Amino acid sequence: MIRTLIAAIENAAAIEADTPVDPQIGLNHDQPRRDLTESDVSRVLERERAEVTEAAASYRGLGLADEAAELERRADIADRYLR
Repeated sequence: MIRTLIAAIENAAAIEADTPVDPQIGLNHDQPRRDLTESDVSRVLERERAEVTEAAASYRGLGLADEAAELERRADIADRYLR
């Protein structure tokens, strides 16, 4: 789950594809990233947690208790970073 959260934060920092970029010859080809505020990061974590919680509820509704419990553990990990 930690890798998922990191990836979601990294994706949130990505610039829009149609944003013009001034290429720098001789430098790496990494695209510039947005600076995220603490509030931005919290929103990303809350969104990821909500998706996992919703999926857990769906699994539980289908009688897949083990799968739901795993997703609930993942949501608990996200909760630790939201405190």
